Amino acid sequence: MKQSKKVQIASESKVKVTSRKVSDTLAVVEIQDKLMTEEHIEMLQAAVRELLDENVDKIVVDLSKIKRINSSGLGSLISLYTAAHNKNGVLKIGGYNEFVKNVLNITKLAEVFEIHASQEDAIKSFS
Repeated sequence: MKQSKKVQIASESKVKVTSRKVSDTLAVVEIQDKLMTEEHIEMLQAAVRELLDENVDKIVVDLSKIKRINSSGLGSLISLYTAAHNKNGVLKIGGYNEFVKNVLNITKLAEVFEIHASQEDAIKSFS
């Protein structure tokens, strides 16, 4: 069962956050832009919370197309990780670039999140 959704706050927005169900309980959320902005964060929060409300308990957040992430973006990921955990779910990072990886390492968040080099690796890790 594969479904894709585009979550957009404003119709004229060029920011893209998509979610795709891989199965009834596993989904991938992708941010498709170079920078993680406040608009991305709002859309990411909405997409993940909607999946959690639909009883999707395994979520992969793909950051491979994000070139930069700031403290607000990191805070959002932590909030979503906690929201998933509170619903007995798991949120993993699947896909990143070197900058994002370095930020996660420097902030020690690489010790909190389960991080995979690709979306596919993160999906397989749930098997």
